[in-house]
Amino acid sequence: MDILLLKTFLEVARFRHFGRAAERLHITQSAVSARIKLLEERFGEALFVRKRNAIALTDAGELLLPHADSIVRSWERVWHDVRVGRQYEQTVRLATTIDLWRHSMLEPVAQLLQQVSGLALRVEIGESDRLLEQLADGQYDYALLLEAPRRQELLYHQVASLELQLVATRAAVHVTDLLAGTVNDLEFWNVDWGLLDASDDSGPLVMPRVAISSGEAALQYLLAEGGAAWLPTAWVAPYIKKKQLHAVVGAHARWRNVYLVWRAEQGDVLKLQQCFAASTV
Repeated sequence: MDILLLKTFLEVARFRHFGRAAERLHITQSAVSARIKLLEERFGEALFVRKRNAIALTDAGELLLPHADSIVRSWERVWHDVRVGRQYEQTVRLATTIDLWRHSMLEPVAQLLQQVSGLALRVEIGESDRLLEQLADGQYDYALLLEAPRRQELLYHQVASLELQLVATRAAVHVTDLLAGTVNDLEFWNVDWGLLDASDDSGPLVMPRVAISSGEAALQYLLAEGGAAWLPTAWVAPYIKKKQLHAVVGAHARWRNVYLVWRAEQGDVLKLQQCFAASTV
């Protein structure tokens, strides 16, 4: 019952609306209100400030939010593993970021499932720093990340390289002008791809005004509003073909290594390495 209460709390916190939370949970609005009231009684604290047409988290609600999210996610993993464990020989929990899932994981995951018939796979998407901590704590079996970990308890192997291309929504833009900030009305988005290869010589001369952690989000913004950013070559190729995006003149490709990471106690991960090596470049 406590998990249901926490799930309800998370939905109300997400939508800031009892009615929308009720729709999401497929229950009545009165049931949502009753669950929140019960949860508040158990904590002895108000979790939401209720005003007309406005719902906000109290200080207690803000403190509960990350813990509720962690508890619900952990419970869902346990529920999945117990149920799946009765039907399959092995369950693998694999974590990565949304950008790497799109770029590097679709083919190797499909190949892995084809090669290992008794395998059940659970994929988690999140932020790389948090995923690394959760991997070290044993919440995941493997992670696919852009940074090689510097922790003794974690091992890693490079399984792919990510090629990045500097693109803009305007043609004939030169890299020198763009990175110097002299191209008017063309916002340069600094996507956080981590550390680039040492040979790169086309870093920004001035700090970009906009920084974002997701290449996927940057791509969608560029297509809708215009701008420029470093994005994976495989992503931008169809948009360049349609002339929605253009390669920035004079910009050399930049590269990122992609690593499969696991705990040292995991032992042999050769099968996973082989799947990634056969499916990525």
